[in-house]
Amino acid sequence: MTNYLNVLNVLTKTSYIYFTSNKSSILELLQWIEYNYDVETPFTGATKIVKQVSSTPTSSYQDIMIYKSI
Repeated sequence: MTNYLNVLNVLTKTSYIYFTSNKSSILELLQWIEYNYDVETPFTGATKIVKQVSSTPTSSYQDIMIYKSI
């Protein structure tokens, strides 16, 4: 978790491209923080692109790209 938070600290107030997937809970955590504490996160105002990926015929996940230009 510390590594995720350190990366997010770097993203603050800069342009970036960030890759993750729905297997990670970092987006859910930041949405919870933003909602419950009424604070902006590094992803506030960013653009999110989601691509459904099938790793097997019965299993899939979402690749997520988030970017922000300042």
